[in-house]
Amino acid sequence: MSKVIYSISNKNFVGALLFVCALLPPFPEIFGRSLFLSLSVLVITVVAFFFNINKIKFNQWYCVFWLAFYIFLILTMFGTEEDLALADLKELFIPLAAVILSFLFYSIFSVNDFISFLKESLRAAVAFLFPVILISLVFAFLEYNQSDLSFMYKLYKPYEKYLESRQSVGLYVYPYYNSFFALMCLSIAAPFFFYKPTLANSFVFFGSIVINVLSQSQSGLIAMVAYLIIFLTLKGKRFFGVTVVMLSCSLLFVFIYGVELLVYFSDRFDLYSLSAIRRIVEDPGSSRTLQVRLGQVVQGVEGTARNLYLIGGGLDRGGLLESWLAYMFYKHGALYTFIIALAFVYLVLRLLKSYFFLYGRDLLLSKINKSFLAFIIVMPISQLSAFMVFTHKLTPFFIFIIVVSMFISSTHRFYRNDATANVA
Repeated sequence: MSKVIYSISNKNFVGALLFVCALLPPFPEIFGRSLFLSLSVLVITVVAFFFNINKIKFNQWYCVFWLAFYIFLILTMFGTEEDLALADLKELFIPLAAVILSFLFYSIFSVNDFISFLKESLRAAVAFLFPVILISLVFAFLEYNQSDLSFMYKLYKPYEKYLESRQSVGLYVYPYYNSFFALMCLSIAAPFFFYKPTLANSFVFFGSIVINVLSQSQSGLIAMVAYLIIFLTLKGKRFFGVTVVMLSCSLLFVFIYGVELLVYFSDRFDLYSLSAIRRIVEDPGSSRTLQVRLGQVVQGVEGTARNLYLIGGGLDRGGLLESWLAYMFYKHGALYTFIIALAFVYLVLRLLKSYFFLYGRDLLLSKINKSFLAFIIVMPISQLSAFMVFTHKLTPFFIFIIVVSMFISSTHRFYRNDATANVA
């Protein structure tokens, strides 16, 4: 008898969870832009957690990470000159879904047959993402053509901000949220598309690219291009020289012809992202977006500097600090930001090592490894528009990729039989 879908032992659990979270409507006209979604995702996460409470496992390093996260956040709350209000307690609840999800996903993949279960779960996730990408594509083309979107304003789209915009917010609230969602879907589908193309993974792969483009997010577009370059050029350890040459040629091509191509495409396609990037390249001083983001980083640095860089400058109640660097400096401080940067580098190196280990041993798993490695490398680029890690519907996707990446980075511990590992 097959296991029920809400059991973490079911290979469809992850896909079903991502499917439900992706389709959740925020009802922006009624609830604003985040409250309903944040509570909904938290409720779904808590319900899934307690349905599987007897199967939940805890990892000491996860506990240390989240404990440090909350310690620095609480120190910022009480260590600044800002007067605390009851509403500030919500700062402690915003990351709660991420905390629960990290242990939930850790428990899911803490199984003896981790490799085969991971492949089956990811295949199922791609299948669940098929209708989500289809709906997102329909929305994207409707938004780009500025068709009648009255139903979207009730379900997903902030009326006052994007009334005359051709940027696609899709199932999310902002274009850069939509582009980050598309990037994560791309990183999940790409390994299967390049391993054995099917209708489902091909549609999710190309559909994610189109959604990213039509969201017209500058950082999202650059992150996607960087992801594809890394994914397509990275080879095994024996071919590392080839990888270096290919990456160098790609960078040289961008350096020589990048501006010309940017001008060419921005003249022919009515995309805000291309025109905005062109403005930054040709005349950085005239780019309001760039100046605002740089100003926010300065504000974040000045905030943590007031507290000797040990804690943050405040809680950013107005939500004006958008990029990840400004957000981290101001809310958590330079010290914690430095710790996160070290953890980021450590995970990248671990994934690179595991990729070299898997290359030639397990074709599909090595592609999954490479895809998530490329995603994590471009993370700093994708978060330049906004820090989206704790953003309601995006959180399950992001935490899933990070937890799976940590498991894959220790693949040598799960790898039992070279002769059977190539069975996908």
